[in-house]
Amino acid sequence: MQYQHISQAAGILLCIVTELQAYFHFDGANINERLHAMWAALMPTFAVKELYSERYEQLMKDKGI
Repeated sequence: MQYQHISQAAGILLCIVTELQAYFHFDGANINERLHAMWAALMPTFAVKELYSERYEQLMKDKGI
């Protein structure tokens, strides 16, 4: 149960960071690569996978993340 809640909270934070990066396009610190790594790490969780496939997969492609 705790794993599910923690992964959902991490997924929501990742959504926020992805939205910020898509809007502001911050340079440096390998942000785009780190976002991809975090999405891949959280993908086994159903809720995060659903968020990614519903919105963030296409957003990241469109914005060049």
